[in-house]
Amino acid sequence: SEIPASLCPPLGGYDDGAVVELHTIRGGIVGLAVVDHEAAAVRVYRRGGAPGDTLDFAWAEQRLSTAAALRTRVGLAGDDRAYRLVNGAGDG
Repeated sequence: SEIPASLCPPLGGYDDGAVVELHTIRGGIVGLAVVDHEAAAVRVYRRGGAPGDTLDFAWAEQRLSTAAALRTRVGLAGDDRAYRLVNGAGDG
């Protein structure tokens, strides 16, 4: 999901692709997002978390493994099947 940049503190100091922590007004961590200036938004990739969490290789590998296992469990995997393991922002 994404959050419009108009609802965020100023993002001008961040490069496109920068990982930012999302916080409640009281300082609790809501999740992690990636800055996307072209879309004038931040794209939420991780909900919840703790200070210092990041979107690293281990996080991505775990998410992809979980997605592949789910598709296998529900019968979408196989030599005669095709599916997207990762969806893009414009996929709806």
